Amino acid sequence: MEDNKNNMGQESTPSQDKGSSLASEKQAGSPKSAKGKADQKKEKSSGIDAMKVILIVLVLGLMGGLGYLVMVQQEQTEVISTQEQTIEQEVAAKKAALKELEERVDELEELQEKYIALGEKNEELELEIEGLKADLEKSRQTASLVPGLRGRLNRLNGELATWKKKYEEMKADRDSLHTYSEQLEGDKRAMGDTLSSLKEVKTGLEEKVAIASVLRAEPAKINVFNARGKEVTKTPYKAKAIENIKFSFKLIDNPVAEKGNKFFALRVIEPDGSVLFDTGTGGGTFKSGDKEMFYTLSQEKMFDNTRQTITFVYKKGSSYKSGKHTVELFCDGEKIGEGNFRVR
Repeated sequence: MEDNKNNMGQESTPSQDKGSSLASEKQAGSPKSAKGKADQKKEKSSGIDAMKVILIVLVLGLMGGLGYLVMVQQEQTEVISTQEQTIEQEVAAKKAALKELEERVDELEELQEKYIALGEKNEELELEIEGLKADLEKSRQTASLVPGLRGRLNRLNGELATWKKKYEEMKADRDSLHTYSEQLEGDKRAMGDTLSSLKEVKTGLEEKVAIASVLRAEPAKINVFNARGKEVTKTPYKAKAIENIKFSFKLIDNPVAEKGNKFFALRVIEPDGSVLFDTGTGGGTFKSGDKEMFYTLSQEKMFDNTRQTITFVYKKGSSYKSGKHTVELFCDGEKIGEGNFRVR
């Protein structure tokens, strides 16, 4: 054991020597180690610089790529913007053209209505309206205007002015005719008024002549006779004493009255207003104006305007009523004389 310990003690000596040797070498090699470190730092710095260059190149490349993409996108944006502006301009132009077309159609239809109001229909204008309506409908359904529509609108502006001028000329002629017609109508009314006045004067004269031409008779002369044929003169007459009554009417001279055959009717009216009427004793009816009237006796006689006397003899056949009896003489429906007698 002691030998082992001694060996162990001996063996430890080289270790110590080795440590001493390393320490000596470390002390002896210090300048070399500093140079290595400097080289290592230099290499490390060079690597960092290379990395920076690579990064810079990458950044520049990336920025260049981004710049190109931005440029391309900007160009595309400008192209799209130009296209949009073109489309908007085309749409605006189409809307303006359609609006103008609609206005022209409305204007033409209004003008056609004016022609019709004058009693004339412009066939050429009607065909133009139908064609424009068709083009208008087609243009609404498509993305662009009907080919030639703009030229047609330009041509139409000139034709519209011609049609308007023609309408104004027709209207002026029609107004002139209307004015002349009104003048004629006024003259006609004036002539009508004159004729109406003349007719009124004529009617008035005719009425006056008619009135003047109506015969007139003096008051009736009445003679009463009894059954023995003796005239009864005492009045009022006794009812039982009356057998026949003679009525005489002397016509008054009338140079205006027309000569010829006349119809005379005698009406004997009782106190209660009833007319003595019996077809068996000569009674009947006649027209006086618009009335149908009863008569007691009648006769026809040729009138010669010589102050003739119209005579009737009446036999009642029964007793007369007490009171005042009225006698009326009519000639051709006009009352020309009267009288009365009393009975008690």
